[in-house]
Amino acid sequence: MSGGAIYASRIKRFRSTRAEVAGRREALIEIVAAGRPMTVRQVFYQATVRGLVEKTESAYDRICRDLAGMRRAGELPYEWLTDATRRTKSL
Repeated sequence: MSGGAIYASRIKRFRSTRAEVAGRREALIEIVAAGRPMTVRQVFYQATVRGLVEKTESAYDRICRDLAGMRRAGELPYEWLTDATRRTKSL
């Protein structure tokens, strides 16, 4: 492997099509709208039960990226997701 040779990875990576991403995001909006406010983990578990994603860490990360992107794009209201682990300061 010397001499700067470049080898293709043997790892096959799965990449969703734009249509698959759009369909998954539409389903995520329906899930959150029905149970809002929800935590990201609650949304993830609902997505696994409905067969949108498999129950893996990479699928959880995918849901996190989808939800964050949807919030930034204005497709998902920020108040629909909650973080119950976040501490609040009492006055």
